[in-house]
Amino acid sequence: MNGKTVTAVLIPAQIEQPLETRQVAGFADIQQLADLVIPVDIESRGVTMWLDADDRRNGLQMNLRASSLRWLWSAETRRLPALHGDVLLVGDVGSTLAIGDVPASLVQELLHGGPYEVGYRRTASRGWQTHPDLHATYTAAAFWAMYLLERDPALHETRVRAVSPSSG
Repeated sequence: MNGKTVTAVLIPAQIEQPLETRQVAGFADIQQLADLVIPVDIESRGVTMWLDADDRRNGLQMNLRASSLRWLWSAETRRLPALHGDVLLVGDVGSTLAIGDVPASLVQELLHGGPYEVGYRRTASRGWQTHPDLHATYTAAAFWAMYLLERDPALHETRVRAVSPSSG
């Protein structure tokens, strides 16, 4: 990467640890997560999640926040197993070994935004409704969105949105 660093977001498996930005210079920095890492592309958000390829076999703790984000952002992954261990989020530039910055708007949402609300639709043809609870972080709202979707078979889809100061 010619010495250039990009902004990444570390999503720790330990829920008590906050998400944090990291400067990453390339694949060698990503590989500090584990001996063998694998990419999980989330095309809808233009990012790639890097994680330990042997996450479950190594008995790593489930990463509830990274799993919830993956399931929220990529509906086709909702029946795939949860992610385990720390996850590094980088910008996707269309090449497996090249990385880019996590979009600034996404960094803002994940680390500095809030509060957030969860919206849901019961069918594809109906409008959005809003769940009454507010969530301090985007990842907490993402978890709740996936929880609602899993628990209520009548729901068609969910979304997470920032609450504007004038509507709160």
